[in-house]
Amino acid sequence: MMHLVYATYQYFPDFRTNTFQSMSTINEFLKLNYEVDLIYPNRKKHNNNEDIKKFYNIKKDFNVTPVSHLSKNTYETSSFFNRIIYLINHSLYAYKLKNTVKNLTKDNSFYFTRSPYIAYSLRKFNKPIVYEIHQLTKMSIFLIKFIFKNYKNILFVPVSPGIEKKLIESGINQNYIECLETGYDEDLFQEIEKNQKFNNIQQNQIRFIYGGSLTIQGVDKGIKNLIECFHDICIEKSLKNVIFDIYCSNFEEKSELSSFIEEKKILRKINIYDRVSHSEFIEEILKSDIGIIPLPDTHHVNYFSSSMKYFEFVRANLFIMCSDVLANKRFAYKKQTLYTPSKESIKEAILTSIENINKFSDIEHDHVLKYSFSSRTNNIIYKLKNLS
Repeated sequence: MMHLVYATYQYFPDFRTNTFQSMSTINEFLKLNYEVDLIYPNRKKHNNNEDIKKFYNIKKDFNVTPVSHLSKNTYETSSFFNRIIYLINHSLYAYKLKNTVKNLTKDNSFYFTRSPYIAYSLRKFNKPIVYEIHQLTKMSIFLIKFIFKNYKNILFVPVSPGIEKKLIESGINQNYIECLETGYDEDLFQEIEKNQKFNNIQQNQIRFIYGGSLTIQGVDKGIKNLIECFHDICIEKSLKNVIFDIYCSNFEEKSELSSFIEEKKILRKINIYDRVSHSEFIEEILKSDIGIIPLPDTHHVNYFSSSMKYFEFVRANLFIMCSDVLANKRFAYKKQTLYTPSKESIKEAILTSIENINKFSDIEHDHVLKYSFSSRTNNIIYKLKNLS
């Protein structure tokens, strides 16, 4: 039995999308009968009754080792001070966890991380390392070059073509790179589809859906602008059977949007909901017609972003209305329309989405499967075994 040590600077359990992506990776290795140890910093003030396996709906057992961490800072506020503190704490943690990893390491172990600092620390154990890259900084590029110069038992897994290009430009041999988008959970979709009972009333409506936060990397996604445009176009075109459901990432953002809707006297066609579990949101996706991906046009988004929700919408055969940014234009998905931040463009995209829901045939399931977590995990295993 192979042994995976997943060492990360993320904190668990949490509703952030990145934690679900990590747990989905762990779950795929468990399905393949790998023994798994998760190591993470205990830097979140959480309810002691929260069980990680239950929180992420993971059926198989794995070992969890939280490493003590003095600071409980989750760095939710972007500032120069927080960036410096993050750098110091992250580096110290990467150094500190070496003893923990050493005690867990076996002859058949390999390491998986999303952190350049952890990859740098663990290279000394001379075990295979999978470093999944979700963003690049000057420091991470420096560490990647340093690691690769003296260590070749490592697989770099960038989650976007932009990151892959930067790695190659930095001198990393293509044989040590496997670019894989974040993907989606096929087993979860199948489980929900098997047990789901559709509401006949909802089938008579055209339902737009969005789930997530109002910002990304501190930049506004324009959700309020979308709400106002949806309100206006419903009035202007007398749209009767259209609704827009928004599932917020936390209570504060729900309160903010609810106050905004009340202040602007927005139609009741726009519904604001509390945060729901991942499986519950997938259920809602499968009851919807049009998914919204409102990414802002920033360097971080265009070069680093890989949206799980995009692939979940594709898997559910939804028509996708998404912002006109590079990150949303690299996929050959016909059931999609783009919009710019202008109200005219958003209104046009809403109408185009409605008009084209049934225009294109559904994407073939085999084509979607290549974006599943199981597929990306198998690709990682194959590439890791054939490093050259």
